[in-house]
Amino acid sequence: MSETQKEPSDENAVEERFPTAPVRPELPEIPSLNPVLPPRPSKVQQTRAIEGGGYGKAALASMAATSFLSPILILAVGGYMLDARMRHSTYWFAGLGVLVGLIVGTTSLMRILQKLSD
Repeated sequence: MSETQKEPSDENAVEERFPTAPVRPELPEIPSLNPVLPPRPSKVQQTRAIEGGGYGKAALASMAATSFLSPILILAVGGYMLDARMRHSTYWFAGLGVLVGLIVGTTSLMRILQKLSD
């Protein structure tokens, strides 16, 4: 036999050793998504009054104490630190911080009490 001609048994042997890959199935089409969102609530509904008997009034009441005391303490400590940095013998900035803190704390307390009474 010549070199260009192959024996049929050789071709079968090659096919048995290296089988062909299976055919890949067709992929399905990608589904399209059309989400439907609920309508946005109006701002009138968002600013509703605090209902009685809930935690809303308790939260506002506890916030009233902190909103009154926090500005007083922060401004008094800030004034004290400013006096210490400037090496004052009298604590004018600390006293001024307490007075400004009382004004700011009282106004924030009044705003919260107004919300509680509504």
